[in-house]
Amino acid sequence: MSNAIARPTGESGRNEVRDTVKTLTLTVSRNIKRHLAERGMTRRQFAAELGLTGDQLKHRLSGTTPWFVNEVARAGEVLGLEHHGAALLNPAS
Repeated sequence: MSNAIARPTGESGRNEVRDTVKTLTLTVSRNIKRHLAERGMTRRQFAAELGLTGDQLKHRLSGTTPWFVNEVARAGEVLGLEHHGAALLNPAS
């Protein structure tokens, strides 16, 4: 029995990874927008807390640029979420 991790290969594998990243990016962005609205925090304030420019945040929230793991964790801290922002990854949250 092999301990190797199954990884997508070829063009279909790259498409699968790209689609997964896009889905996660849009999920995180949707959840961040909701949490910002609930807290009455502006995008400008949020970007400053994350150390991003307004344009960088705009590109992440629109799904143009994927979120880095450390940014999701920091976003969770800024928004006062438990578990370093893990809730931002949940499509149902």
